[in-house]
Amino acid sequence: MSGEGLQLTDVQVVKAGTTVLSGVTTAALSGQVTAVVGPNGSGKSTLLQAMAGLQEFTGSVTFDGSGLREYPRRTRVRKLAYVEQSGPHATDARVREIVELGRLAGRGLFVHPDDRDQQVITRALTDADVVGIAERSFSTLSGGEQQRTHVARALAQDAGFIVLDEPTNHLDLPHQHRLLRLLRHFAHEEHHGAGVLLALHDLELAARYCDRVLVLDHGRLVAAGTPSEVLQPRLLAEVFRIDAELVTSPRGAVLLECLGEIDGGE
Repeated sequence: MSGEGLQLTDVQVVKAGTTVLSGVTTAALSGQVTAVVGPNGSGKSTLLQAMAGLQEFTGSVTFDGSGLREYPRRTRVRKLAYVEQSGPHATDARVREIVELGRLAGRGLFVHPDDRDQQVITRALTDADVVGIAERSFSTLSGGEQQRTHVARALAQDAGFIVLDEPTNHLDLPHQHRLLRLLRHFAHEEHHGAGVLLALHDLELAARYCDRVLVLDHGRLVAAGTPSEVLQPRLLAEVFRIDAELVTSPRGAVLLECLGEIDGGE
């Protein structure tokens, strides 16, 4: 499935007369995990929202050669699942009910999950580590538990592509790594072969778990490639204003060795 996935061509977003994204042309492939990184205000969330149909834009976003905006909703939810940076909190729905909504998305009203749906829902609850709180009200959960519930909902949707905006926010360190290992497995496993595109702040996590990295700066795509190709000292200095480089630990883990900030950073 390496040749399939999301293709962005000349995507531009203008808000209140200000260009937020300008001429972004790139791809995120099925069977891979792709990270979107960049300083605050670089346009990461706006780019993901445009893909999810939540932000007006010019240009095109296609999935496997067809425009995402052209798919009927019933079909679209099987193509792309979206996890926003901070989902709604004011609901008394149980965690399992929220995950069920992901599984039944696009099927219309009054549809109940069958045995196969229940298997997928239970697997999503387990994979996202929320099976133990499945009967709790969403509004009583911590920020991390709520975030993991949204991820479970997206997994249950079983879409060809999962787009996540800062999914590690609110998660403690063990759950950050568990989530990214899960997403990497979800992309690389032949049974799934889904594409994963996520915005990340943590460059070390991006380097360790992602196959490709897209770097945004002031609304423009300034680099794209493997982490080792992209996260070079010169780019880290020019875009992120840090004196740093990627290194590999004796145990094989990719680490970001940061010596300090570059004078003149914002």
